[in-house]
Amino acid sequence: MPGPKSELKAQLLEVEMDNAREIFESEFETEPASDVQREGASRGKARFHENGGYQALYNTQTGDVSYPPVSMLANKIIREVDEDTGKRLWQLDPVKGRKYTNDTRSGRKMLVRPEGDHYCPMHKESPERATMDAIGFAGIFCKSNKRLRDVQSKSRHFENKHPGAYKAYERWRVDERERRAEERENRMAAAMEALMAAQAQQAKEAV
Repeated sequence: MPGPKSELKAQLLEVEMDNAREIFESEFETEPASDVQREGASRGKARFHENGGYQALYNTQTGDVSYPPVSMLANKIIREVDEDTGKRLWQLDPVKGRKYTNDTRSGRKMLVRPEGDHYCPMHKESPERATMDAIGFAGIFCKSNKRLRDVQSKSRHFENKHPGAYKAYERWRVDERERRAEERENRMAAAMEALMAAQAQQAKEAV
């Protein structure tokens, strides 16, 4: 029969394996697909007839509303992610802080767009201002104090009025995506290595 030391060692090994497995699985998927599928299916079926077989999804960045078929809910939620952050772009609930109304003809939800809630990235009060300073545009500001209507308007203004800064910012975004992707791959590789080592040790202890 195994003694106290061997039992303690087995328990510690099990904890190590659980930790490695948790890290590894979290790197691949922060939210289990099965949970998303169940949630989308249950909530989608409840309003299937109301929306003609389509379910409202809300864009987490812009607040826009999309109505994909219920059968495509899980696929859209899971696969469409932000290129910069890796976060999902769609959710089942309305975005907090955004206002919605019902379309008079279809009855579907529509985003009430606020008048000018976006600054040009070169504006001194823009959320992107620190980034623009860091990539070589410190002290250079957009002369317009006009707030832009939406993300698309902001992007067009930025590209047309500040083409050099726009290109530099886009290069920085690409570099950041690649850096984060490399870091994520390294974390996954380390987690996989730890998991395989723990499994090998467990197999060795079982002999």
